[in-house]
Amino acid sequence: MKKYSCAVLGCFLVSAFAAQSFSEVSEVEPGGGYMFQGCEPSARSGKSYFPIIKVDKKKIHVDGGTKTLKVSLRSPCRPQTRIRVSDKMVEVLGLDLNTVSMANLGRTSDAIADAQFADAQAEAAIQDVRSGAVSELNVGTGVLSAVGGVDQFEQANEDYQRDTLINVEDGVYGVQGVADTVTLKGEAIPQVDVKGVYCVLTVAHTVLDPNTQSPRGRSRIARAKYLGDMTKGELFTFKVRFAMNEFNLRDAKYGFHLYTGDGEEIALSRSPGLRPLNKEEFAKMSAALNK
Repeated sequence: MKKYSCAVLGCFLVSAFAAQSFSEVSEVEPGGGYMFQGCEPSARSGKSYFPIIKVDKKKIHVDGGTKTLKVSLRSPCRPQTRIRVSDKMVEVLGLDLNTVSMANLGRTSDAIADAQFADAQAEAAIQDVRSGAVSELNVGTGVLSAVGGVDQFEQANEDYQRDTLINVEDGVYGVQGVADTVTLKGEAIPQVDVKGVYCVLTVAHTVLDPNTQSPRGRSRIARAKYLGDMTKGELFTFKVRFAMNEFNLRDAKYGFHLYTGDGEEIALSRSPGLRPLNKEEFAKMSAALNK
């Protein structure tokens, strides 16, 4: 399992702009707000992707055009970068991110299961020979006699068990440098009450050719999770787990976004390109973005 903190990631939030600190943008005049680089996520339903309207404890709700569709919380999502404005602000105090490859754990578990099965078969075969139930052992393509082959067979099994353990410790059975599961823990304090908050985690990563392992370009994937209600001025802690498509950890960059229960993206103290707007600026930007 590989562990990252925001300090280590540096560019945890994907952006070409440096995020301002919360103290620089914590106060705006009445009627004002914030501009920032946000995310417009879509979730897959069938073979198509539709804009996410909201996320609850059980489903992702998407705009299917003529009706609202409900899809699984595990549904793949696509993020699109958008300039956003919001009159709501949440101070993000800390984010702690961990990645793991469940597929690698499965591959390793399969190897261990194979070794355990082989060990059980070997022990049973050896006991049969030593008890006189059988007179020969079949090992691979050859046949070892009960007199001269049992010790060799037993040693070969011990070597196989030892080599399997070494390979597990060395990660031989897994694909190096990949992950498919992200766990995120965080703390935040909202400036206003916000109901039905959900989050979207984005991952930008380098796609590698499966044969040559040479870069084939960049890709962005995302997942959405429900968080709950936030109360003004109160500490909100969360821990969420995202099952992703397998991605390359090298040069991976992560983005974290919050939304109200109505699907409005909320400005974060760590949002890329964060800028406070006065009342007039906020009105003009809101009108321009809603055209």
